[in-house]
Amino acid sequence: MDREEINAALCARIGAEYHPPIDGSGGWDARARRFEVLGDISRGARRLDYLRVKRSGNFGNNYIQLVHAIAVAEARGVKRVLHRFNQFGARTSSVGPRLSNRRAMPPGNLGLAGTYFLKTAFDDLCDMPPERFLRISDTYVRPALLLEQPKVEKGVALLNLRGGADIFENPSPNPIYGQPPLSYYQRALANLAERYQLSEVNLVYQDTRNPVVEPSTVWLQGLGVPWRLTSEGILGDARALMAAEHIVMGWTTFTSALSLLSSNMRTVTTFRKAPLFDEMAVAAEAAFLVRDTPRDYIPSDGWMNDADQRRMMVEYPVENLAVQDKAVKRRKLAERVQGYQTRRRARLRRWFKR
Repeated sequence: MDREEINAALCARIGAEYHPPIDGSGGWDARARRFEVLGDISRGARRLDYLRVKRSGNFGNNYIQLVHAIAVAEARGVKRVLHRFNQFGARTSSVGPRLSNRRAMPPGNLGLAGTYFLKTAFDDLCDMPPERFLRISDTYVRPALLLEQPKVEKGVALLNLRGGADIFENPSPNPIYGQPPLSYYQRALANLAERYQLSEVNLVYQDTRNPVVEPSTVWLQGLGVPWRLTSEGILGDARALMAAEHIVMGWTTFTSALSLLSSNMRTVTTFRKAPLFDEMAVAAEAAFLVRDTPRDYIPSDGWMNDADQRRMMVEYPVENLAVQDKAVKRRKLAERVQGYQTRRRARLRRWFKR
């Protein structure tokens, strides 16, 4: 067998479709589905020793990749997952795959390198429930996180505004990365204030490119509540996110990942469905989904970064927004309580009929 034949056989072993080599014209989706054989091919494809996760995007995307790669390794009996992400180390366990921060194994081993971001690229990920994602994250990935869990800041509501030149300076940005309006943060904070005892608001922003940042500070000044600004780079912003009890976020895998890695998060609020919303709805005490009920805000796949859209981010009316509680924990608890009450009433009815 030559290298590409072994590549095809190993792809089949992990439930992924084999894609032949591509030239430089291949887009991101094509590159994300292509795998590369590593190590000694002399023994053929009889055994696969490890998976190596290639970098794809930044922190949040690579966190998702680690969870997905370990899920594939668990399902297919692969003993080790390798990565080179600075924010994560190693995780050894007597049961299940080992997670290692290294580039390759000794020459006698055979590996398969690729990206593990797309769920649709793997048979074992297409229908993976949120509970499985969270179990793998808590068992393997959270213990390997090199960021220290900060002390909880009780009652802090954190408003996270994503910036970035790729979204707000690019004339042809990725159309799915549009961000919520100012009114979303106002509606979300009002909802939290009605339900919880808030001590402070922390506005965490990546940079001032997001047109909502400046009017947000003006709005917070007029509220008469304690508030502060945080913009301290990736590590500083990550510490602030992991310390807060209540997180209000835009469209970003960075904040979704940190919410799931945090031991302090109680509630999460998103505009429409953010990345990993289903997982956050299982992990959080409450998961609030804010929607534009007339469906007339910027479409989820329609971000163009033009003047009209940037103006809409600041001017979209708060009365057009509705809040839904999607927390799975709370719903399951209510169902258990309701079931208990139903059974209790049935027992009482039977008792009185005697």
